Amino acid sequence: MFRSKTTILFWLSVSLGSIRADECGENVVKMVTVDGSKDCKLRINTDPLKDDGNKTDSAILKGLIEGTDIYRRNLAHEEDLAQMAHVNATTVPKSGIAEYFKQALVHQSKASAIAAAVTEAFDMPRFAGGDVLTFLNLPIDDHSCTPDPICDVHARYRTYDGSCNNLEHPKWGMAGEAFTRLLLPVYEDGIFTPRKAVDSSDLPSGRLLRTTLIRDKNNDDSINTLAVMQWGQIVAHDVAATSNQVGFDGLPMECCTLTGNHLDPSLQSSSCLPLDVPADDYFYSNLGKSCLNLPRSNATFAFNCRFSYGESINDQSHLLDGSVVYGASAAMANRLREKNGGRLRVRNDNGRDMLPLSPKPVEDCLGASDEFCLLSGDNRANQNPQLTALQVILMREHNRLATELEQLNPTWDDETLFQETRRIVAAIIQHITYKELLPIYLGDDYSPLQEDPNETYNPELNPSTINSFAGAAYRTFHGLAQGKLELVEESRFSIGCIHLMEWFFRPSVVETPSENLDLLLRGLVFQPSQSADPFSTAALSDRTSDSFDISSLDIERGRERGIPPYNDYRELCGLARASTFEDFQDTIAPELVRNMKTLYEDPNDVDLFIGGFLETPVRGALVGPTFRCIVGEQFYRFKFGDRFFYEFTDFHNSFTEAQLTEIRKASLSKLLCDNGDNISHMQPNSFRKISEGNPLEDCDAIPAINLLPWKEE
Repeated sequence: MFRSKTTILFWLSVSLGSIRADECGENVVKMVTVDGSKDCKLRINTDPLKDDGNKTDSAILKGLIEGTDIYRRNLAHEEDLAQMAHVNATTVPKSGIAEYFKQALVHQSKASAIAAAVTEAFDMPRFAGGDVLTFLNLPIDDHSCTPDPICDVHARYRTYDGSCNNLEHPKWGMAGEAFTRLLLPVYEDGIFTPRKAVDSSDLPSGRLLRTTLIRDKNNDDSINTLAVMQWGQIVAHDVAATSNQVGFDGLPMECCTLTGNHLDPSLQSSSCLPLDVPADDYFYSNLGKSCLNLPRSNATFAFNCRFSYGESINDQSHLLDGSVVYGASAAMANRLREKNGGRLRVRNDNGRDMLPLSPKPVEDCLGASDEFCLLSGDNRANQNPQLTALQVILMREHNRLATELEQLNPTWDDETLFQETRRIVAAIIQHITYKELLPIYLGDDYSPLQEDPNETYNPELNPSTINSFAGAAYRTFHGLAQGKLELVEESRFSIGCIHLMEWFFRPSVVETPSENLDLLLRGLVFQPSQSADPFSTAALSDRTSDSFDISSLDIERGRERGIPPYNDYRELCGLARASTFEDFQDTIAPELVRNMKTLYEDPNDVDLFIGGFLETPVRGALVGPTFRCIVGEQFYRFKFGDRFFYEFTDFHNSFTEAQLTEIRKASLSKLLCDNGDNISHMQPNSFRKISEGNPLEDCDAIPAINLLPWKEE
């Protein structure tokens, strides 16, 4: 209960310990690109507050009533409405306010209404009411308030969901836990309402920003292949998955009319943030559409069972652990296992092992496939043809290795064969990512990821996926995508192409005709990616069938998830904070800055995704300095915060030196050689185009993993 300025400031001072250590304390000073002296600062205004306890009581009650009214308009939460409809200012005694307050905090819209009322009562900045509620460290009843999992300290294998990777903090990296942050979130109300401009006006529509600043233009990369983009997506899906809020019937939320226009406000769910399409939009206006669908992501408002600002939940294990192959739960892994010889389930397609069909297409394919749905460890495997092809390759690699291990160790049972193979496949994924992909993406001179024999696992480092990484910095891979996918023969002659836009969630193209799997895989490592520039293919932004624009949604998602503006991350990553738009010209081309200035009113309004995407790439890298800072920090944590990372040798679950020597032979090229249908030649580095220094070779000439070090004596 707030009684005076003294009371509030006391609560704020004693509650600072509740700020997440991985956001504003221990791990920020471990940021390899940031001065360790940098501290988080409260946004709370310390100007004199009005001392009116009765007015504060009324404000809290008013917030409860307003919250109920909000839910009455929310057709997707009828059960919540029924539970909360009894709240009435005239019947709630003063002694019961705290309990109602606690219950209301479970529901975001009620908490936001309370925050707004408290802010008004004390004449604080518009976001400060939410900060007050957060720093009060109030207990909360929430589904996320579950006990820590019990860990087996002697376990040889990872858990499927990432739990117990850190024995002191068993939930770090665990599926179902919230993303972590490098900076405190910026919400309009301090809780969950997406931020507005500095002057409190609406920020420009994500669609307007995309069509003005990120245009469709075809610029092929002169060095890199499309594998850079596609393996990058495999990694993205392995460490992050955010599900959207759904309607009371469990089906996806519809935030626009069926014709693509805005719903009547009285029918709009508070779980929706429909995206405005400008009236003069060059594409969607011609289709008569003014609205793009955007449901809010699932979030939690509890941290250590205390009320907190909203945090999006990661449904995937946060670690780079092969969950894209095996799933992020024991239940999912069991659905995928053959339970014989340590192998994964397959479907026979004229003698070829293909991914099995899913019996639950709505659940496993996001309800998007109109043909058949393939089952894998990640429900996005059907999203695009080359992604599906790589998922097939990873499944086959598991079964190839399991079969060979069974021959070497005939006494091993199914469980041992499966877990040992899973362990090797996860190591292969990590090795390809750190030794082949990241030197291209971040630059091979990026010092934080250079080999250091004295650096090993750090139990104080949280490896969880960072919000600004998953929601902005790592989304730049979409800019490397091609709108047409070449079909390439063994001679490396392109016999045609398929249009990406026509094959989203239609995985049959990978199997029919049967030659397509190899044609797509060769195209993946032969066709250049788009260059790293401020352009993107229209295949990801102008889609007639489902009105989907990935870059526009990336912008709006950043606001929805409370990601602070670009200027904040510039400062965090060691760049000068911009006072004027012209100050951005140290990292962004002047023409782009001028265009940006016509859309945003203030440098502090610029979205992180926009600022980072428009930065000129660092020499030898595919991203600019701000995104390199964030992505580099994330992969530093993925490595040194992961107790099971394949290169660490001082644990009972570590690989032997002989085994490590073999794993270090892994490459994407060999993965494709071993698991394609009829691929006999490949360049040694599939992420780079064929050249004099990277010539096409017989697959037998490419180093292969020898499993003899796994043979038990």
